[in-house]
Amino acid sequence: MDDEATGESDESAKPAPGDSAVAISRRQAERTASAPKYTGRVVLKLTGPPASAAEESSRLLAAATEAGAQIDLARHTATGAMVVEVVGDAVAVARTLAARPGVEYAVPERRFTTAEVPNDPYYPAQWDLPAIRVPEAWKISDGSGTTVAVVDTGSLPHPDIQGRFLPGYDFISDATYSLDGNGRDADPTDSGDWSSSGMCDDPTPTSSSWHGLHVAGTIAALTGNGLGVAGIAPGSRIVPIRALGRCGGTDSDVADAVVWAAGGPVPGVPANAHPAKIINLSLGGIGTCSPIEQSAIDMASARGALVIVAAGNDASDVSQYSPANCRGVITVAASTQNRTGAAFSNTGNAVTLSAPGTSIWGLGNTSTRSADPAGWTYTSRYGTSMATPHVSAIASLMWSVSPSSTPAQIRSALVSSVTPFVSGGSGFGVGIVDAWRAVDAVRPQQTAPPTVSSVNPAGARTVGGDVITVNGTGLIGGRVAVGGRSATVLSSSESSLTFQAPPGPLGRTTMVITTPGGAVTTAFFYDTRQIIARPGIPLFPQR
Repeated sequence: MDDEATGESDESAKPAPGDSAVAISRRQAERTASAPKYTGRVVLKLTGPPASAAEESSRLLAAATEAGAQIDLARHTATGAMVVEVVGDAVAVARTLAARPGVEYAVPERRFTTAEVPNDPYYPAQWDLPAIRVPEAWKISDGSGTTVAVVDTGSLPHPDIQGRFLPGYDFISDATYSLDGNGRDADPTDSGDWSSSGMCDDPTPTSSSWHGLHVAGTIAALTGNGLGVAGIAPGSRIVPIRALGRCGGTDSDVADAVVWAAGGPVPGVPANAHPAKIINLSLGGIGTCSPIEQSAIDMASARGALVIVAAGNDASDVSQYSPANCRGVITVAASTQNRTGAAFSNTGNAVTLSAPGTSIWGLGNTSTRSADPAGWTYTSRYGTSMATPHVSAIASLMWSVSPSSTPAQIRSALVSSVTPFVSGGSGFGVGIVDAWRAVDAVRPQQTAPPTVSSVNPAGARTVGGDVITVNGTGLIGGRVAVGGRSATVLSSSESSLTFQAPPGPLGRTTMVITTPGGAVTTAFFYDTRQIIARPGIPLFPQR
């Protein structure tokens, strides 16, 4: 939130080849600020029901006069609070205003940052997916029909996530930090978050992180397209919400973004046409949970959304890192390839569970300032920012197969299906998330056999390897046998199943799909040539 807790703007925090996690954590802790960073504004809320503009202005002026403060209203927030400009020390003014009658709360506005640290480039493998059994979960669900809101630095074009973004919004209210020439607008494109030396209270210049693109890619990058990385929930859609720019973002902007993500109204902002059940917050900073943060989370939760938050990377107690310490969120710590807790991760009683957060490969851009449309690439990062979208994506897989589940039921299944740490799990929550067990815990138990309405193509080459799509009902979790040979199921949902055909003898055979509800048998063909289904043209010559 207010603390530059992640070190992503500190070149000395980058691990060198051969660095140990302890050394990385120590360097990071040495340069991490120990106190919140404030914007110079105050967030306050008056007591009582909403009032007219004139009455509100009068009450605000009276409170300021009694407190001896000079203030100017900047904007209203979705939670009913106001952001005001003040003259003098915002912390002192907030403290004085909070003590006045008629003021429910007054707190200095704080700054959020991403919860991620750039990693060195020598870890090329996407180890995290098999480690938490994502491939097994894909046989049941790909996240189709779900929407995930990513409140972060915004979206960027990338061929490996093409077509997965829905319309979003830019909630950065201060053009100084948005780097797009204006304040809030309907364009959530990431304009960069670079800074020169001396900006953001940091003597070290920083490059644009494209953090939001990496987070979104972990969730919804295209899978099976022969390009780059695999997203955990490739069937899901992303609502990109820009709330972090240069120097991070403010708690009031993030609070409005959270409410809007869930479909709630925000003053001066068009309604969100695609409310999300899952809200990913890979951000945070030093401080307790402020009233405006808690109100936003409560409002999103009341609308049926699950808010999933990064624990932070200070190697300290999460009780001092917000919004990870707010009520009603799922707080995610980072685990390693060795199934231990990551040394840099925050820990404590407020952590819900852990997910992979080291050497996580995802989408990026080569530009150091403004995005280069031709500069799309892949980068490896580490941090609780990277761990959090693993959990958000798994929640997407779960809701896809069980859309009637409540947030409480999804949370319960996530928590009850974890796997244990090998060692060092104290303070890292109940365990490491397990995609397959979580999805299996919520999927409906089938009582009726599957049906098949179409098979495309209706056969394969005798050498096998062709990808076949089956449409019908009750196909989720189905196993496939062709001519008595087991086939590799690539994905399945209630209405669709894809598999890779095994080798087989020339001619007609049968395909059997078996689910917990029963089995269905249909015809299948093998030929020596590639089989392409074209309207009006037989798949096979008459024999």
